[in-house]
Amino acid sequence: MSGRARSEDWFSVFPFSWLGREREIHEIGKELLCALGLEGQVNLLETDADGALSLEAWFRRGWWSGKADAFRDAVHALKFRAMSVASRGAMVTEKWREMSEHVQSDLWRAHIQALLKDETAERREYLRLAFGAGRQVWTRAARWRAAFPGEPNPFSAMIRLFEISCWPLGWKEGKLQLCRCGGGNLGEVLPEIQENQRGGEAQAKIVFVSAPFREAANARLIQAVAEHGWTPVHGPVDEKFPPEQQLGARIRSAAATVGFISAVDPDFSIPWWMYQEMDFARACNLPCALVVGEMPSEAKGDFPLFTMHNDTIEDRFWRWLDGCSSLL
Repeated sequence: MSGRARSEDWFSVFPFSWLGREREIHEIGKELLCALGLEGQVNLLETDADGALSLEAWFRRGWWSGKADAFRDAVHALKFRAMSVASRGAMVTEKWREMSEHVQSDLWRAHIQALLKDETAERREYLRLAFGAGRQVWTRAARWRAAFPGEPNPFSAMIRLFEISCWPLGWKEGKLQLCRCGGGNLGEVLPEIQENQRGGEAQAKIVFVSAPFREAANARLIQAVAEHGWTPVHGPVDEKFPPEQQLGARIRSAAATVGFISAVDPDFSIPWWMYQEMDFARACNLPCALVVGEMPSEAKGDFPLFTMHNDTIEDRFWRWLDGCSSLL
């Protein structure tokens, strides 16, 4: 890809198409601030893959643990506004579905496969995470356009930032923090990432389940967990409020977190939302495991992997889960 993204031509642009110039990044960042209704400055943090992963984790884990973040609040408010237009609900859902299919298409797969080729493990992990976040931005942009046709799209500037290899991470000291992973040393040192502790007293035999809703296979697996004597926590949250804080509280109140997925995507890994839930549990020093239909070729996170076949999870998983209650 070459050339700057055309206005709302999101089907022909991809994340990390090239490395944007610093001046261009600041200009788009200021446009984003205006679109979000935020007053502040733009701060560009440039680092290598290790530094970029640490930066992303610092902002995201803080948000999940309840830390205030003006950027995340503004993005959520826009997301909820688009979802709340009852008169265009069907159109919003359709455009979201259409874009969801596009960002998982062969076009996106070919693009990320080319970027991942011959890269370090850290760089591959960072790109997969960034693409996961980028896919959310693309679908939110499509949803906004369907809800408010003809109005300026606040997610358009975010798409342009992703296109030029930048990731808006959050808000700090009156500044929108943008990360560009292109090598070099991190100019600003953020406080050391603190391990988040449980928000309340975790109860034995409660497990937070990270899995897609309304899928028959997952429903049967969740039932199996319940029949094994555990209380599974799994379900939607109130979208009027930032979901991360609600889900973070659920995770901290459980004895363990378990992800269910039929297969790990070879290009994009596990879904972005699932990664966030499981990584937050790991950051809270809580037991966390992933149950998959087939074992992925690459390790996925610092947590155990278990397999399931015909809706039956291997016995080793149940021994692991029962062992979690002894840690309380």
